[in-house]
Amino acid sequence: MLIYTLILPLLGFTVYSVKKKENVSISLVIMNLLCTFTMYLYATSLWVEQYSLVFLFANFYYASVPWLLFSVVNFMMIFTELSRKNKSLIIRLIIFALCLCDLFSFIINLNYHNVLDIVQKTDENGVVLGWVADYRWPFNIHLALSYLQVIIVGGCLILKILRSSRIFRIKYEIVFGMFMLIIGVNVMFLTALPFFDFSILGYVVCALYLCYSSLYSMPKYLSSQMMKLISENINHAIVCFDSTGNKIFSNKKAAELYRYRDYVKHLNELVDENNSDSFMNSQIVYLNEEECFFEEDVNREKDNKNRLIGVSVNISDNTKVMKKMEKELYISTHDELTGLYNRRSFFENAASIIRNNKDTQFYLVATNIKDFKMINTCFGTEFGDEVLIEQAKKLLLADYPKTIHGRISSDNFAMLIPKENFSQKLSVKNTSSLQALFENLHYEIRIYIGIYEVSDIYESVSAMYDKAQIAIRSIYGSYDKTLVFYDRSLMEQLYEEKNIVSDFEKYIKNGAFEVNLTPLFTCDTEDVCGAQIVTRWNNPVNGILNEDEYTDLLDKTMLLHKLDYYVWEETVKILSEWKKKDINLKLSVKIHQQSFYYLNLPEVFKSLVNRYQINAASLVLGVNENCFTRDVKMHVDVLNKLHEAGFKIELDGFGSQFSSLNILKDINADVLKINFDQFYQNEQSDRTLTIIDSMISMSKAIGMVVTAQCVEFEHQKDFLRRAGCDIIQNNFCNMIFSQKEFEKMYMGSLKK
Repeated sequence: MLIYTLILPLLGFTVYSVKKKENVSISLVIMNLLCTFTMYLYATSLWVEQYSLVFLFANFYYASVPWLLFSVVNFMMIFTELSRKNKSLIIRLIIFALCLCDLFSFIINLNYHNVLDIVQKTDENGVVLGWVADYRWPFNIHLALSYLQVIIVGGCLILKILRSSRIFRIKYEIVFGMFMLIIGVNVMFLTALPFFDFSILGYVVCALYLCYSSLYSMPKYLSSQMMKLISENINHAIVCFDSTGNKIFSNKKAAELYRYRDYVKHLNELVDENNSDSFMNSQIVYLNEEECFFEEDVNREKDNKNRLIGVSVNISDNTKVMKKMEKELYISTHDELTGLYNRRSFFENAASIIRNNKDTQFYLVATNIKDFKMINTCFGTEFGDEVLIEQAKKLLLADYPKTIHGRISSDNFAMLIPKENFSQKLSVKNTSSLQALFENLHYEIRIYIGIYEVSDIYESVSAMYDKAQIAIRSIYGSYDKTLVFYDRSLMEQLYEEKNIVSDFEKYIKNGAFEVNLTPLFTCDTEDVCGAQIVTRWNNPVNGILNEDEYTDLLDKTMLLHKLDYYVWEETVKILSEWKKKDINLKLSVKIHQQSFYYLNLPEVFKSLVNRYQINAASLVLGVNENCFTRDVKMHVDVLNKLHEAGFKIELDGFGSQFSSLNILKDINADVLKINFDQFYQNEQSDRTLTIIDSMISMSKAIGMVVTAQCVEFEHQKDFLRRAGCDIIQNNFCNMIFSQKEFEKMYMGSLKK
């Protein structure tokens, strides 16, 4: 009756398996039904008494065991997920075929009793105890099939145990342990052959456990383990409290936070003091002196009768996100290279400071590095960046309340500073100290400072900055002045400059810049031996302007090198025409300092000579000595390349400014032009004559032609002849001619 009783829970789990509709449900139903059928056959064979009935039920009981094991194999392959492989299907088909053969052998056994038989068992007194099986040798084949399936089931479980992660391995280990226990008991029965096979009860227990484990306990256990694992490895801290406020759970992240007493205190207060069912709280805390940003999600859990069960707190560490946002905000408001405010942020913050401090007078200070593009070109952008960083550091030395700094663009910086804190002397000193970066580079850096005094607090800061820049433009290029205040007259000057810049190309195209000639004479015979090119600007507003009236303006607006190129090309055209007319004279042109930086001079002059088919030696290239105040090596290299290309090099205005004998030593110059007017003015002195005589003698000694300019009087010419001067140039203010006028006046002297 015990066995029949165990059949009932099997049927119950069979119904439960059908309702669950899991992957293993069908295989469990089949296994439970076969187990029920096997148990029924065995139980019935025990209580019937007639031999024929005992033999019938016992025979089919043994025949049903391989089919029960086959259902276990099928379940295990699904349970261990090995059923997805093609080999598993082949194995099951083979076992199915073997089970059919085994069943057929037991059907034959009904007539021939060749597999097993049933015999009565008696005690010592001859009393009949019951029926027992008498096994024949073919029964061993039946056992082999049964244990083959046992091995397959065990193999599936062992394979899965070895391949599974720790959390999933346990469900296979428990099943494997129970299965091996039942098989062990069964082996003991077959060895001892007792009257009653108690191992049969293991089939029921195994089936019941597999149903309970696979459909209920194991999924629940794995779910709880997965939740625990997730909570431990999740990037959030999770803390749970019971209804009395005692901590009952915390994951690893939360355990780390519980090392800090101040935060634990805050957490307890957060849970105790707020009675809302759920709420969010943002908290900034300092852990190990590091600022951290936490987002705390608090939930009060209640049952269906609205009674408090506990409180859960989900703590998100938003430190990285917040710091990333802070960094992005910093990048959006600050210059990446210098760390100063960028243009937009400087203007916004400056406006806020000015308008919130109405009683404070402010200066808007702008700075600009002269020819910064040239620094990048000559020394590289890395060095240029270093200059900008140092410039920012110099500005930051003015560290006063209500003072801010910004990089507006490229080499343009700005500073808003209270008027009382600004020092002109200190500002010039700080910016001038940047020259130390160029100590070994032979380059003079100039930083111009423009200052606008804030008068209208509601004026846009952008306009204030523009006015400070206008002030800078008024002194840009100056060597003796680097700081200037804005006034309204500078605006008118700016308009004039802008008109020049916008119309410059039109002036060039329309010939507004006139290329004229002033004659050069031999000192001995006073015959024409060449001409100096002189330009005049026929300005539509201001009339005829001489070179000294517009050169500085074009230099400041970065247009002088363009005018240079125009003049050179017009000069080469004249030489080309003279070549056709058999006029053999040299023409002298100027190369201004700006052209050294904006043009590849050797290539430019070679191109002009080749295009117009003239002799390079007929073009004399004059360079003023002020070009050698900086970048001496670069200037020397360029001039020597021009000399090697066949051009004549003239040192113009020698002795008027910064003359150095090193220049004569380093440059292969052909002509030395002395500014006679600088030495020999209205009064004559022996000292002056000695200096001029020595300069001429020195030049002649090194093979140079000497030209004296600004010669006016006969006694000056007589002195120059005695000293050995080669060429004289009169005061050209009254001797400037167009090409046609020049050719007409000196036609007789121009032919070979």
